[in-house]
Amino acid sequence: MPQTSGLADQVRLLVGVKVDAVERALVAQLADCPQYLREAAVSVLKRGGKRLRPYLHLLSAELLGYEGDDDVSIATVVEYLHVASLVHDDVIDESALRRGGPTLNEEIGNTRSVLVGDYLCVKALGIAAKPGHAGLHDLLVRTTLDLIEGESLQEALVGRLDVSEEECFRCIELKTARLIATSCEAAALLADASPDARRRLRAYGHELGMAFQLTDDILDFVSDEQTLGKPVLNDLQEGKLSLPAIRALRQGGARMRALIAPVVEDRGFSRVSAADVISAVASSGGVESVQGDAEAAAARARAALAGMPSGPSLEALLFATEYAVTRKF
Repeated sequence: MPQTSGLADQVRLLVGVKVDAVERALVAQLADCPQYLREAAVSVLKRGGKRLRPYLHLLSAELLGYEGDDDVSIATVVEYLHVASLVHDDVIDESALRRGGPTLNEEIGNTRSVLVGDYLCVKALGIAAKPGHAGLHDLLVRTTLDLIEGESLQEALVGRLDVSEEECFRCIELKTARLIATSCEAAALLADASPDARRRLRAYGHELGMAFQLTDDILDFVSDEQTLGKPVLNDLQEGKLSLPAIRALRQGGARMRALIAPVVEDRGFSRVSAADVISAVASSGGVESVQGDAEAAAARARAALAGMPSGPSLEALLFATEYAVTRKF
């Protein structure tokens, strides 16, 4: 079972049978995977995670009264795409730690890790082609291309101290928000829902995704390694400026640049301390302002669901907007 949270508990109460089916499918769909890759793929999938994307897909399908089984398949697809993106990210970023344990590339090397990510990605699109619902496969292909574009943009920004807010928001949209939006919108396609319902669910997922990633960026500055399962200030150590750092640089001028530039250049804290950077970014208002952006995005997500069918599924989707901005990991 993935990490427990109030959201996970609500999902299990509403669609527990579907959740169990997805967990089985995540492994069963790899039956034809070459053994050389299968063990690693199963291992990375069984490490769990929040399962946010499949949860949102199942809840959205339940909200719309969908009664078939293809929601389990598409929930599997979106989790495969998400995990594949994480595996590839860890290789690109040379990350050694995720969710409190060694990354796949740390365990088996870059080559096999890339192949595992490739396999999960292609397998996902193959599964998505089977239900035969108009537009579903195209939607997932476009979303996969968005993930690639987002990673490409982020890579182009590594090491830069002049990253704009617009570039930062674009990365968040491509790398996080669009897959979450697709997770919700795909349920509307399965349920043959109205264009308005499809639009509302996509908008909900997009704004929730923005809120979720902005909160991740905040936690990088205010949490600790044990809670996060990865080093704090991880983005800075990888040469990336997230929104709190961008705003801190704008507000703090030369003093802030003198703290942040060495971390980005050295990919570590050999010249300045992490504690000094955290304190300076917090005092600049960078964290507080991004918290406001996350809460605003969560509010827009809630507003997008106005007029959708009332009931426990809607309540769980609304709860997810609170979870996105109040979670600690």
